[in-house]
Amino acid sequence: MRTFWLLVACSVSVWAASPSEGQAPATLRWFNRDVVTLRAPLLGSSPAERVETARGQLKVALEQGAGLQVSVTPNDLGRAVLLNGRLLFFLQEADLDPAAGLSLDEAAAQVAEGLRVTLTLSREQRSSESLTQSLLSLGIATLVFVVATALLWWLRARVLSWLAALLGARKEHLRLGTLRLVRWTTIGLVLEWAVRLSVGAVVLASLVQWLAFGLSQFLYTRPWGERLQGFIASTLIDGLIKLVEVVPDLLVVGFIAWLTWASMRLSGALFRQVEAGRWTTSWLTPATAGVTRKLLSVALVLFGLVMAYPYLPGSGTEAFKGLSVLLGVMVSLGASSTVGQAASGLILIYTNAFSVGDQVRIGEAAGRVTVIGMFTTRLVTHQGEELVLPNSAILGATVRNFTRRGERALLELVVTIGYDVSWRQVEALLLEGAGRTSAVVRDPLPRVVVGSLDDFFVTYRLVAFSTDDRPRETVQTELNRHVLDAFNEAKVQIMSPHYFADPSTPKLAPAGDVQG
Repeated sequence: MRTFWLLVACSVSVWAASPSEGQAPATLRWFNRDVVTLRAPLLGSSPAERVETARGQLKVALEQGAGLQVSVTPNDLGRAVLLNGRLLFFLQEADLDPAAGLSLDEAAAQVAEGLRVTLTLSREQRSSESLTQSLLSLGIATLVFVVATALLWWLRARVLSWLAALLGARKEHLRLGTLRLVRWTTIGLVLEWAVRLSVGAVVLASLVQWLAFGLSQFLYTRPWGERLQGFIASTLIDGLIKLVEVVPDLLVVGFIAWLTWASMRLSGALFRQVEAGRWTTSWLTPATAGVTRKLLSVALVLFGLVMAYPYLPGSGTEAFKGLSVLLGVMVSLGASSTVGQAASGLILIYTNAFSVGDQVRIGEAAGRVTVIGMFTTRLVTHQGEELVLPNSAILGATVRNFTRRGERALLELVVTIGYDVSWRQVEALLLEGAGRTSAVVRDPLPRVVVGSLDDFFVTYRLVAFSTDDRPRETVQTELNRHVLDAFNEAKVQIMSPHYFADPSTPKLAPAGDVQG
C-alpha cells in the first residue's frame, strides 16, 4: 500500500500554490487536540477540504487497523504523513509557519509525534480502566480540596476570634513615645480584613488548581486543563517579576507618604500653638490658624501626590494617563462653583470681616455667628433658628457687625422728634432709657448722635453697647421698651410731624400705660 501511494505521488505533476486571500488556514483537530495546521491549497483542494479529507482518512485508518504506526515519507509533493500505511495528508513548504522557524522535515516529525501521542491517549481514555483511574483521581482531588477548604475556614474563624479577643478591648492609640500613631481598633480591623482576603485568595487559587487538575484527567478536556495551568503559572511568574520590579518604586512612594505625613504633623503642631494663643504673628492669628493649617495640609498632600505619581505602578500606561485627564476634566467642570465658594470663604476668614460669636446683620439675615466654613457661614437668630448663608452671597451683601472688642454688641435706636421739643430733653430721655436697661454697659457710656435736621423733625440716634449673653435682638427690645416708658412719662410724643398745622392736643399714650 505504501509503494502504491509513492508511485501515485511520483506520477502526479508537482505544484504548490500559495494560499489565496479567500482560502484561510484550517486546523486538523482530533479529540480536542490540534494535530496540524494546513495553510495552502494542494492539487485544487483548499486547506479546509484537505483537513476534511485527512479527518476521513484518519477515521478509516483507525477502523481498519489496531496499530498506531505513524510514519513520514518524503516525496515530490512534500512530506506524506501515514497511519498504518494509509495516507492521511501531505505537508508542504507552504503549510509551514514562518514564525516557528522549522524546516519541512522538522515540522513533519513534530506533527507525526503529536499525532502519535494524541491517538495513544485517545485509545487509553476509551478504556474502562483509564476512565476509572481518572474518576478516582478526580474524586481524591475533590476530597482533598473540600477538606483543605474546611480546614482553612476553621482556621480563619479561630484567627479572627483570637484577634477580636486580643485587640477588641483596647481603645487607646498605638504610641511611639508620646506620639499617638493609630488606634488599636483600626489595626484590628485591618488585620481582620487581611486574614479574610488571604484565606479567600488561597481558597480561590485552590479552586482554580482543582479545576485545572480535574480537566487534565480526561483526554478531551486535558488541553483546557493544560492551558489553565499554564495561564496560572505564567500569571504568577509575571506577577512576581513585576512585584520585584516595582518594589523600589513602592519604597520611594512609601518614603514620600511618610515625609508628607510627618510634615503635616509638624505643621499641625505649630498651628495648634497659634490657635491656643501661645504664639502669634502679624499675619497669622488664632482665628485664621485653623484654616491655614487645613490649607497647608491640602497643599502638602497634593505636593506628595505629584512627587509620588511617576513612581506609582502603571502611571506610564495610556489607560492611567487617560483616566487622570478624565478626572481632571470632571473636577474642572464640576467644581467651578465649589472653588468659588471656597475662595469666598477664605476671603471672609482672612479679611476678618466677622468672627464666631459676633452679632451681625447680613442683608435681611441677623443673628450670632456660630460657624465660618469654607463654603457656608451659619447664624443663629434670637428666635433660635439656624441660617446657612453661602459665602459668595455674603461677599455680595452689606455686612453690619454689631460686636466690638470681644463680646460687646452694638445697640442702636433711631427716633425722629419735632422741633417743638428741646434736643436736650430728647437726649436726656434716650440716655434715661439706656440707663434703665441692665445689659447696657457703662464703659463706654451710651451717647446720642444728632443725625440730621430735616424739614419737620430732627433725627436722633442712640448708640450703646451690651455685654449680655442674650441675643442682641432681645437686649434691643428691652432698650426700646425703656425708651418708650421714658418718653411717655415725660409726655413727649415720638412722631415725625409730616403736616403744616399742629393738632389741638399732643398724641401721647394713655396715662395707664406710663410706668413709674
